[in-house]
Amino acid sequence: MWVIYQWKAYLGKTLLSLTIGFTLLHFYIFHPDRVAAFYAPYARFFELLIGAYIAYQHLQPKHKPIHPLLKIFKSIQSFVGLSLILVGIQIITKESHFPGWYALLSPVLGAALIIDSPQDSFVNKYLFSNKAIVWIGLISYPLYLWHWPLLSFGFIVASQTPLLGVRIALVALAFLLATLTYHFIEKPIRFGNYKTSKQKAILLGVVMIIIGILGGVIYEKNGLVKRSVATPIIKHDGDTGHLIFHQYPYEHFYLCTPQDIQDEALRWDGAIRCFQSKKNNPLISLLLAIVMPSIYLLDWLKQYPQKTLFTTQDLRYLL
Repeated sequence: MWVIYQWKAYLGKTLLSLTIGFTLLHFYIFHPDRVAAFYAPYARFFELLIGAYIAYQHLQPKHKPIHPLLKIFKSIQSFVGLSLILVGIQIITKESHFPGWYALLSPVLGAALIIDSPQDSFVNKYLFSNKAIVWIGLISYPLYLWHWPLLSFGFIVASQTPLLGVRIALVALAFLLATLTYHFIEKPIRFGNYKTSKQKAILLGVVMIIIGILGGVIYEKNGLVKRSVATPIIKHDGDTGHLIFHQYPYEHFYLCTPQDIQDEALRWDGAIRCFQSKKNNPLISLLLAIVMPSIYLLDWLKQYPQKTLFTTQDLRYLL
């Protein structure tokens, strides 16, 4: 981007070309590999470029008069943007093919229209100028960074979606940590003394590189297997490994039906933890037992060929 900025004469056209190009790249990646389309930086780069192009347009001197139709649109532009975001909140679900068109038309285009709208538009003047909204905007990035690991660890500890009260407490904690991060890390680096801010930025960059290298080494070694907590503990002869346990039902049974039950089932490392003894048959009987996991309990399913028996792999139910 620095190189492009130095080429100021063609900056606008270059940004526009890159925005279109990376948007097309996103959809090219999206269809065959939705995971890469969501996580790969180059697949989401078009979102940043749209913001960069808006910033460029606002920095340009305005010599030409605005077309009457464009002037009318500008008066309602912020409403259109906010409406797109609200529609996205309603229609985007966990089953939606996201990002794709959902991301482009709702959060990205909606936010772009609001940012590009006049400062004195109703939405900007009376909603986004509110002190509470401004505060959320200031801490939005650290809030984005904090909320996900906190909710993820809550899920890991509970082995399922945490209770509503726990989730509310974790989000409140994310707001607190985001506020502290903004005041004691982000502000000193962005607005503090240039020399010390530069030193801090370099230090943080070095720490980030070291953490990245350590993460890569740990990944290549398949984790720190020599840790005591990573050593499997066999409490009784006959216990099997966790991975083998989860492979067993996939080799001997079928994923449960109907689809809505399967969608709500717990998962482990991407594997659905919900099976039945007969393929594509409606659910007839449900077995429940408050027992610890045991691979031998799955054999019970084989003893009832006349019925479709169902299991959910959770400590509270039959495995």
